[in-house]
Amino acid sequence: QLDECYYTLKDSVHLLKELLDDIEYDPAEYEALSDKTEIFAKIFKKYGSSKEEVIEYKNNAVRKYDQLINFDKIYKMKLEEISDYEKKLTETGNEISKIRKEHAMKLEKQIVAELRQLEMKDVEFKVIFSKSDEKNKLGYTHFSPDGLENAEFYISTNKGMTMMPMKKIASGGEISRIMLALKGIIAEKDEIYSVVFDEIDQGISGQTAVMAGEKLKKLSFNKQVICITHSPQIVAKGNHHFVIGKKTDNEVTEGNVRMLNDYDERVRELARILDGDNISAQGIEHAKNILEIK
Repeated sequence: QLDECYYTLKDSVHLLKELLDDIEYDPAEYEALSDKTEIFAKIFKKYGSSKEEVIEYKNNAVRKYDQLINFDKIYKMKLEEISDYEKKLTETGNEISKIRKEHAMKLEKQIVAELRQLEMKDVEFKVIFSKSDEKNKLGYTHFSPDGLENAEFYISTNKGMTMMPMKKIASGGEISRIMLALKGIIAEKDEIYSVVFDEIDQGISGQTAVMAGEKLKKLSFNKQVICITHSPQIVAKGNHHFVIGKKTDNEVTEGNVRMLNDYDERVRELARILDGDNISAQGIEHAKNILEIK
């Protein structure tokens, strides 16, 4: 075995000598390769950690250089593109404006009809469109995601009153009734699933309150409706009832909410709204009648 190893090693030594005889050391070539290696190290340090990153950097530099050399040509081409887009956006915007204004007229009539049933007999309602002439830095039209114009609700709640933006003049109760009217009209089209009405009964009573309750009930077919109210006509339309109260203990006031779980509790609470704390037999009977009318 040792003899075999000896001859194997001898053959290997002979082969290595032949390989060494074929290698020629060129100091100039060695220096060139060293310089190139150093250049590559600097390139990787400055322009990217891999060959692919360096090539990508180079390609980007070539593109930027080309853009600088051909700036006037590219600038003119971009302006032509912007002008083309401006024309297309204006045409589309005008089509949208036409549709919006047609539907705005329908909405105005529907809102007024709904509000007049809710004790706002002299109400006037308009959707006012205002077009912006704003330009960008290049002098082209500044387009908004909302279209070519802004839309705002204007309202007059009393005779002889100048129409003004709804957000400036409508009271809390009026806002609630306007929202009730609006939600009733668009209930099947919007994507809001829960609606809260606070003090929607403000300033209304009698048959108007009954009408408001019916509209809330109808709205609840498509939405979850939460209504805070003191109106028995509106209360009676609800599927579930909660009593909101407060108590003071050791000079600390706490709010509490209690669900009315059975029919008798609902009747008694409704009678309390009608009579106050001194509930009468007539109040109980009236409460039962209102709940049955539901």
